[in-house]
Amino acid sequence: MRSIGDVFSQIGDAFSVLWEHKKLLVFSYAGTLALVLCFYKIYLRADQLGFEIPDSFDPSKYSLIHLGAAVALAIAGNFSQNLISFVLIRCFLEINDKNECSLIGALLSGILNSVSILLWSVLETVVGVFLRFVKDSDSFLGRVAGTLMSVAWSAAAYFVLPIMAAKGANPLKALDESSELVSTTWGAQAVGAFGFGVIYFFFYLTTIPFLFSKSPFAVYYFIGYVSLILSVHAAHLAVFGADLYLYAAHERKRFRAIDDESLNSSVRAS
Repeated sequence: MRSIGDVFSQIGDAFSVLWEHKKLLVFSYAGTLALVLCFYKIYLRADQLGFEIPDSFDPSKYSLIHLGAAVALAIAGNFSQNLISFVLIRCFLEINDKNECSLIGALLSGILNSVSILLWSVLETVVGVFLRFVKDSDSFLGRVAGTLMSVAWSAAAYFVLPIMAAKGANPLKALDESSELVSTTWGAQAVGAFGFGVIYFFFYLTTIPFLFSKSPFAVYYFIGYVSLILSVHAAHLAVFGADLYLYAAHERKRFRAIDDESLNSSVRAS
């Protein structure tokens, strides 16, 4: 079991990689901004047409057409986010191996693997809809079961994209391998989730003043700023997850929370 300090050090290492290779942050921001603007325009157009996009997946409240639209948008959103993360992970794997990366090469790899990424996005969305439906249950036991299943699913699926990027595995094989690593990484995943939650919570708080702005361009300022935070957060998570996967798979070469010399010293001391 790794210590909390080790995991937080690894979070810092992940951001150091992004800061050293700023083109990854630029790519993440460009992709995230385009995605947010696209969805903003879709929701705006739907509102103009009087078409309500559901905020839940309760079949008793919405028609199948409305639910189908919500699921389609969820799949499109997950696919876009997963594609961005896949490219960032591919770049990180190259940096870990060769200390440099080709963003264009990583993007081409993402395009070539777009079918697998789409299939994973569909599976991820279907499972997410099911878990959301269970958690929205009127039954207390149903809500508890839904929460526990969500935690288990998140842990099992944590390394799917890193495995797909590293090995070219299909989604089901990647999910199977990812679930096998849970026993050795669940502690680091939990600490990482807490660390990222605390760190980025304060950044998201800084978006509140935009909500009270009276500027006619306030919504676009808000979108631009939120997209910036979302993109850094997503890139940080992607690199941290890939780094943690390499650690679990014993393939880490450069970015070690505990370097070999320190590890050897501790072994000799014991």
